[in-house]
Amino acid sequence: YGSLWVSMGLYGSLWVSMGLYGSLWVSMGLYGSLWVSMGLYGSLWVSMGLYGSLWVSMGLYGSLWVSMGLYGSLWVSMGLYGSLWVSMGLYGSLWVSMGLYGSLWVSMGLYGSLWVSMGLYGSLWVSMGLYGSLWVSMGLYGSLWVSMGLYGSLWVSMGLYGSLWVSMGLYGSLWVSMGLYGSLWVSMGLYGSLWVSMGLYGSLWVSMGLYGSLWVSMGLYGSLWVSMGLYGSLWVSMGLYGSLWVSMGLYGSLWVSMGLYGSLWVSMGLYGSLWVSMGLYGSLWVSMGLYGSLWVSMGLYGSLWVSMGLYGSLWVSMGLYGSLWVSMGLYGSLWVSMGLYGSLWVSMGLYGSLWVSMGLYGSLWVSMGLYGSLWVSMGLYGSLWVSMGLYGSLWVSMGLYGSLWVSMGLYGSLWVSMGLYGSLWVSMGLYGSLWVSMGPYGSL
Repeated sequence: YGSLWVSMGLYGSLWVSMGLYGSLWVSMGLYGSLWVSMGLYGSLWVSMGLYGSLWVSMGLYGSLWVSMGLYGSLWVSMGLYGSLWVSMGLYGSLWVSMGLYGSLWVSMGLYGSLWVSMGLYGSLWVSMGLYGSLWVSMGLYGSLWVSMGLYGSLWVSMGLYGSLWVSMGLYGSLWVSMGLYGSLWVSMGLYGSLWVSMGLYGSLWVSMGLYGSLWVSMGLYGSLWVSMGLYGSLWVSMGLYGSLWVSMGLYGSLWVSMGLYGSLWVSMGLYGSLWVSMGLYGSLWVSMGLYGSLWVSMGLYGSLWVSMGLYGSLWVSMGLYGSLWVSMGLYGSLWVSMGLYGSLWVSMGLYGSLWVSMGLYGSLWVSMGLYGSLWVSMGLYGSLWVSMGLYGSLWVSMGLYGSLWVSMGLYGSLWVSMGLYGSLWVSMGLYGSLWVSMGPYGSL
């Protein structure tokens, strides 16, 4: 493995390899350095320039590192875990590892601090500067934390769950945990508050500031919430389902749940409304504002809906199929369904119309507008159609084959079918004509 390398120029250097691991490297220039490998692990590195340093590896783990420049430091590894680190410059510090867990760290500068780990869990941390603090861990869970500066605070853990936290500054507060669930929290500052947990579910919360509030949980479901500020409100839960909610502010409202389904909701503000649920399906909804409306559910299907505003309307469902719909506005209309098929539809506006279905096939349709028309179906085949406008016409079907068609316009015509073959066709216009079929073959 042996080798020799020499560079004799501006930054002369010498490199020698003296066996399996041993080696020597020397740089004799601007920042002269020396590197020596003296066995399996041992090594020596020296930099003798601007920020001279020394690094020595003294066995399997042990090592020494020294920086002798502007912020000189010393680092020593003294075994499997032990180590020592010292910074001797502007913010001098000392760090010592003293076994498997134990450690000591000290910062002796602007914000000096001390940190000690004293076993598996125990520890001590002290900051002695601008916002001095002390932190102590005294066992598996126990701990103490104290901040003695601008917003001083105290935190103590007193067992598996118990704890005490105190902030003694601008917004001072106190927090205590008194067992598995119990706790007490007090804020004594600008928006002071109190929070208490009194068992598995019970709790009390009070905010005594700008928008003071009170919240109480009185069991598995029961609760009371009160807001006494700008938009005061009250909320009460009185059992498994029962509840009461009242907002007494700008758009005040009241909500009550009175059983499994029953409920009452009232909004007493700008667009006040009332909603009541009176059983499994029954309900009542009233809007008393700009476009007030009323909605009532009166059973499994029955319902009533009324809109009392700009284009007021009324809708009633009176059973499985029956329904009534009335629009009382600009193009008023009426729609009624009176059974399985029966229906009535009336449009009373610009091009008013009437449509009635009076049985399985019967129907009546009337258009009373610009080109008024009438259409009636009076049985299986019978029908009547009349157009009373520009090119008025009449069409009647009076049986299986019989029919009558009359056009009373520009080129008026008449067509009649009077049996199986008989027929009459007359054209009374510019080139008038007559066509008659009087039997199986006869014709004129």
